[in-house]
Amino acid sequence: MFGSDLYVALVLGVLLTYVIVKHGIGRFVILYGRRKFAAMLVVGISLKLVFDYFYPIMPFEIYEFRGIGVIVPGLIANTIQKQGLAMTMGSTLLISGATFSLMFVYNFFI
Repeated sequence: MFGSDLYVALVLGVLLTYVIVKHGIGRFVILYGRRKFAAMLVVGISLKLVFDYFYPIMPFEIYEFRGIGVIVPGLIANTIQKQGLAMTMGSTLLISGATFSLMFVYNFFI
């Protein structure tokens, strides 16, 4: 059970990308359109590299977080900026849950 709770915390940690761009970088640099999108992708990639660097310190379950990729956190953060937190996180968790369920059923019957 610890692993699944950890996955949820890490997926919600994608919000960190949005917060860094919106309330950190956005205070010092004018960000809009493509520039804001690029900033979110760069911050997402940077956070992924930091997580990868600290892998030996973290438990094995976090190592499996590498499957989320380097682009996904920036894309989700950009969607949060456009559509809002509730709509984006609701649809992201719904699609992630549906994908997990389909893969679970597929692996169960095969």
